[in-house]
Amino acid sequence: MKAQTFEATIRDELLIKKTLGLLGSTSLPLEIEAMVAGINVSDKLAYHVLSEKDVTFSLDESKLKSFWEMQKTSYMTKQMYDLSIVWTESKDAEVSEEELTAHYETTSFNYSDAEGKQLGYAQAKEKVMQSLKLKKDQKNGTKSVYCLQERYPHPK
Repeated sequence: MKAQTFEATIRDELLIKKTLGLLGSTSLPLEIEAMVAGINVSDKLAYHVLSEKDVTFSLDESKLKSFWEMQKTSYMTKQMYDLSIVWTESKDAEVSEEELTAHYETTSFNYSDAEGKQLGYAQAKEKVMQSLKLKKDQKNGTKSVYCLQERYPHPK
């Protein structure tokens, strides 16, 4: 340990002792028991160094084969997947005025202003259009996924 490190450690310990002395706190019996229990706990470890003379090894093909059969799954390469991404643009979806009004009538409660008041059709038209296009695109996306699943079926 370097002198600077030693001095810093002693300085910190003295500072802690002085601070605790100023606080005038005493340890509770439970705290003392916990500290003593932690100090008295220890692990006993015994080891023996093995040499080539201490180890006898014989290769038994039948035991090796049975071990392999039980453990072979742990030595396999992890399964890998190829992913495909299909993009559907919301600008591709075409929406008619009748579809917009019908969609607004069924979902008008979703369109409100900052104060929580329901927006009229003219005010909410842009939001209704985005919502309806998204709904149509979700259908197109689902169809694309089904097409991919038919083209590349999942191996069973």
